[in-house]
Amino acid sequence: GTWGKRKIGIKVVNRNGGRIGFGRALFRTAIKFIAWEPAHFVIFRFRFPTDYSPLFLDLLLGFVYFVVFLYIFSPLMNKRRRSVYDWISGTFVIHR
Repeated sequence: GTWGKRKIGIKVVNRNGGRIGFGRALFRTAIKFIAWEPAHFVIFRFRFPTDYSPLFLDLLLGFVYFVVFLYIFSPLMNKRRRSVYDWISGTFVIHR
């Protein structure tokens, strides 16, 4: 686990409560960054001239806001407090 997770006493585990491997951890992190790269792409295009249509950029930015909304509110909508990226990657966050 990361330093921050150890500091606050949480741990990411698989469905059986065991350690997650490097591949699953990488997959979980990649899912977290789904909103990150499109956001940078759109912000860069808003700042500098581009050939992309404003509609495309607005739709992409709408997608970013939708994903961020899911990441923030999904743990509040289920008993185990799992986020979308935990659900997709098959992981759980537990307190040690």
